[in-house]
Amino acid sequence: YLPAEQVRADVTVIADGSRGTLSTEFRELFGGGPNPQVYSVGIKTVFQFEGKSPFGADRAVHTLGYPAAADVFGGGFVYSMGESLTAAGVILGLDWPYANLNPYEAFEAYRAHPLIAKWLKGGKPVATGARTIPEGGFYSLSRLSAPGVLVAGDGAGFVNMRKIKGMHYAIQTGGAAGETAAEAVLA
Repeated sequence: YLPAEQVRADVTVIADGSRGTLSTEFRELFGGGPNPQVYSVGIKTVFQFEGKSPFGADRAVHTLGYPAAADVFGGGFVYSMGESLTAAGVILGLDWPYANLNPYEAFEAYRAHPLIAKWLKGGKPVATGARTIPEGGFYSLSRLSAPGVLVAGDGAGFVNMRKIKGMHYAIQTGGAAGETAAEAVLA
């Protein structure tokens, strides 16, 4: 048995991501929005091409539905990441009614679709990851502060699922939390 760690600071910014240990405990202690937070799972692979990617540069495509069943929220995406890198992935709501729905298998089906396969042909997977995504929106945001504590990014629930924008909000809310913490400490 090890004793718990103690962190002592004038202000602590919690930015531990979607369903993070600290942000989840903060939400339980101080409350969330009027609606409960809901989550999706996202899987993404980055593909490296020897030359230029068949998908092209400066391009993004979002798809809705396939490969998920009609009653499962989800879809896919393909993004260019320069001339020789392309990212592809799927997002599926975690409220699916099927015990056997496998996000990895859905991603493999998505990659095998003729249109997507054409864009990824010849690419070598160089990175793969999966994560949960808070998608409840404004009314599902957690409380953002308590004495000496601020919550930012996915830990608070800042994601715009309509525009599939999460990283932008994580950076912006993290910066705002840092500025607020500095003002509080220097005041």
